Amino acid sequence: MHTTSRERVDLHVHTHLSDGYSPPAEVVRRAATLGLERIAITDHDGIDVHLDLARYVGADKARGVEVVPGVEIDCTLLDLDIEVLGYEFDPHATELVESLACVQRERWARLRFYCEGLARAGELADPDGALPKETRAPLKVHLYRALHAQGRHFPGGYAEFKQRLAALGTPPPIARPTAAEATRRVRNAGGYTVLAHPLYYTRRTAWPALLAAARAAGCVGAECAYPYDLGDAPFAPKEIERELRALLETVRAVFPEGARLTCGTDVHDLDEWGHRLACVARWRRVVGLPSA
Repeated sequence: MHTTSRERVDLHVHTHLSDGYSPPAEVVRRAATLGLERIAITDHDGIDVHLDLARYVGADKARGVEVVPGVEIDCTLLDLDIEVLGYEFDPHATELVESLACVQRERWARLRFYCEGLARAGELADPDGALPKETRAPLKVHLYRALHAQGRHFPGGYAEFKQRLAALGTPPPIARPTAAEATRRVRNAGGYTVLAHPLYYTRRTAWPALLAAARAAGCVGAECAYPYDLGDAPFAPKEIERELRALLETVRAVFPEGARLTCGTDVHDLDEWGHRLACVARWRRVVGLPSA
């Protein structure tokens, strides 16, 4: 079974070009400090950093950290909204670039709708300053952070915040591709895709159906170690272990010729990176994923 899981690798990293907190150059510097040798910057629906890596990362490329072309694409599979991670593609491939640019335009239109609605309701003091100026792929979480920064809190957390946005009316649509369409674009650019953090989807779809559908869509594996026990809605440790073991067993059945098993922290706040790396390493060891 092929694997890209290594102690010194993180294949799921975000920058402030989407919903991360830090610029790409700072991400690479921190990766070097943590002893990482290879990272994939996987911003949401955007590959801007890979289109001009020299400008975004500059001399930090010499710090011994290899930056792998990556992207996290929102898409659909079966009846689920999911995400796939694309890797090692040509970032200048026209079809991929244009499709992601289209999604980014749609994201901006939706964000303007929400900003205008929240401003009319007196809830967003500075619509123009709601996002960092570097953002290329605006997400709902940017507004959540902006409201929180100005003192607007939601007792029910992010779920309550999304309900508040829903009350503003129907926003301009964002056309999610199917997983097959997203994978085809990445594959046509010379890359491959895996199913991102698949445990998030198994409460609605069992492993065999989920992975069989992912394979049929063109995915060649799955993200098999991930810090599921961190964040707003953590899984119980026993559930994580049980489900990860079931995932690996199903992967062997669905991909008998071998699958790509990736590991990633999904880091946004660099101050959390070391902790998230330790968490991923622990789960990899618990379920017996190889370290090289």
